[in-house]
Amino acid sequence: MGRKQPIKSFRAVLSTTGTLLPKPMGLLEVPVSVIVGSVGRAGELRQDFLPRRRTWDKNRLDRFHRVETAMREQKDVPPVELYRIGQDYFVLDGHHRVAAARKLGQLFLDAIVTDYLPDPRHGEEWALSERHAFETRTRLLDVVLTDPAHYRKLLNQIEEHRWALSQQRVAALDLRDAATDWRVTVYEPVLDLVQGARLPNGLPDRTSADLYAYVSDHKWYESQRQGRDVGFAWAVTDFARFYPIRRSLLARQFALVIDWCRRATSAWITLTVHPHAQVLDERYDDRQWWWLSHGTPT
Repeated sequence: MGRKQPIKSFRAVLSTTGTLLPKPMGLLEVPVSVIVGSVGRAGELRQDFLPRRRTWDKNRLDRFHRVETAMREQKDVPPVELYRIGQDYFVLDGHHRVAAARKLGQLFLDAIVTDYLPDPRHGEEWALSERHAFETRTRLLDVVLTDPAHYRKLLNQIEEHRWALSQQRVAALDLRDAATDWRVTVYEPVLDLVQGARLPNGLPDRTSADLYAYVSDHKWYESQRQGRDVGFAWAVTDFARFYPIRRSLLARQFALVIDWCRRATSAWITLTVHPHAQVLDERYDDRQWWWLSHGTPT
């Protein structure tokens, strides 16, 4: 039943957002799953982008089958043209190509994208313009941050990554190619560490990109403090201690017992065993006792 409902209308969404100004983004590789509406044909199409029964005619059906055949045989087809509002994309030209991509299970489509952003006089413009600039330069569309200041930090990382790759290859490297390599070799492996440490459970209102940015900042700070590169694996584990995962009441009660035992034992050693035995307790600083009472992330 849901597939028979019409897709989103660009004009209807635009009417609820206030003044938006177009900014060309050029040619992008766009996930098919985020193409959710049409600029001028929303009322004619279902959510699979095929015509609704009352608008079905032989000419459109034949054209769709020609496009589907070409895409199945992996022939070159022109990029679709899309408008974007927020994270939603609307088809200006290429409805048959989008429908064929959905039917064939194709994950991405080449698209010429125009982004619609708020009027610069509005405060929201800064956040969206930072994301727009990042995506235009890197072609990374799924790095979504709640703090727009981090877009420039990630862009600096990618610039440094490009420089390092250029030194290895003894040749200049396009920023978009460097961004793709950075995503595969740096960004995604760190997100795997973040998931393993269950950081999303401790910060449920933050995106994966937010968590990567926080861990990167923590890694830089600790590396400066310690005078060495601490590495992402250590940085993730150390950062996770500030945002422990939610545990059951029994587990929290057990943690309190462990903490009480630690304090009682430390006091007994210090007062009765040896006047200098406090050194033993100092080896178990707050960080080590925290892991004993809360457990290491898995």
